[in-house]
Amino acid sequence: MSKFDLRKEIKIYSIKSGYSFDDIALKIGVSRSTFYNRLSCPDTFTIREFDTLANIIQMNSDDKMALLSALVAWIENRVAEHNRF
Repeated sequence: MSKFDLRKEIKIYSIKSGYSFDDIALKIGVSRSTFYNRLSCPDTFTIREFDTLANIIQMNSDDKMALLSALVAWIENRVAEHNRF
């Protein structure tokens, strides 16, 4: 899952749960710009932010784990790319 897929998945859940990205940012305790930066660079989400986000947008456990696994894979890929140079 790319960072753009992460954004898409979060958007789908946010619509289903009735929260805007601005609402979510407020509820996880970050500014709107910080939240958008997190979506653009998902490895900057803290575990607390990610967990709070998943709870706010009412992700079930399976979807939360799938999204978290995809996030870890994205980070691992990014690290591997960085280590190539």
